[in-house]
Amino acid sequence: MVLMASIASLLFDTPSEPPPTRPGLDGLTLHLRQGWTEDGYVCLPGHAAGPVLVMLPSTAWQRIVLRHRPNLSAAVAEVAAEASRHGRWRRMFGRRALLVDPAG
Repeated sequence: MVLMASIASLLFDTPSEPPPTRPGLDGLTLHLRQGWTEDGYVCLPGHAAGPVLVMLPSTAWQRIVLRHRPNLSAAVAEVAAEASRHGRWRRMFGRRALLVDPAG
């Protein structure tokens, strides 16, 4: 009985993809000038021991920019800090990216 439960848990409880992990990126630098928007997301390329793409909802980006206006560098630094600590690796629009939603 225990063996059947173990087999069932292997068959049905094993996720097809590993769960999202926290990035733990130290020294993440984002490049605003090379950024773009796509389907309601702001996409900011960056670098932290290799290339990184950070994506966040446009509405979240607007809130951050308004909070730091006129200091855009501070807004980018906040997004980098959020991505380093709370971003989740996702596959979006055919790209592997760190998804950040400061509100959620």
